[in-house]
Amino acid sequence: MREILEFVLNEQRLEVFFKILVVFTPALAVCLFPVLRMTLSKRSSLKPVLSIIALSGPFITGLWYLYRRIVDHFGLDSLPGFALNLAIFIGIGIAIGLLSGSRQS
Repeated sequence: MREILEFVLNEQRLEVFFKILVVFTPALAVCLFPVLRMTLSKRSSLKPVLSIIALSGPFITGLWYLYRRIVDHFGLDSLPGFALNLAIFIGIGIAIGLLSGSRQS
C-alpha cells in the first residue's frame, strides 16, 4: 500500500503516466479496430466504442490537469476549489449520462 501512495504522490511519475495514457488509448483503439469489426454485428456501434476508447486517455488527462490547476490556484483544502471541482465533475457526469441515455433511445 505504501508503494502505491508513493507512486501517486510522485508528480514526475504521474506526468509520465498521463503522457503514456494520452498515447496508449488512441493506439489501443486503432489496434482494436480489426478485432471489433469482426466481432460486432452492427457497424454503427463500432464508431462510438472506438471513439470512447480513443478519447478516454486524453479526456482523463485533461481532467487531471484541470484539477491540478484548480488545486494549485485555490489550495487543496479550500471550499471554493472543492466547489468548483465538484461542479465540474457533476456537470461532466450529467453530460455523460444524458449522452448515453440519448444513444439508447
